Amino acid sequence: MSDDDRLFWRLFALMHCLPELSSPQLLRWIAQQDEASLDLAYLSSLDQPQLMARFPGDPGPVATGDGVSAR
Repeated sequence: MSDDDRLFWRLFALMHCLPELSSPQLLRWIAQQDEASLDLAYLSSLDQPQLMARFPGDPGPVATGDGVSAR
């Protein structure tokens, strides 16, 4: 699978996990409202605390992957 395919599927999954965000909102959030290039390396470099700090939606509990909720 190419990097473009991986990027597409990761963004596709993210859009389905966060239906409260429109596609443009999600892409602005991921790009951190900078002129960042959305590629697989950039997407992989983002960490959860960084994304949570800038999340444009409701600041409800977020699963951390270890079964514990953060916030």
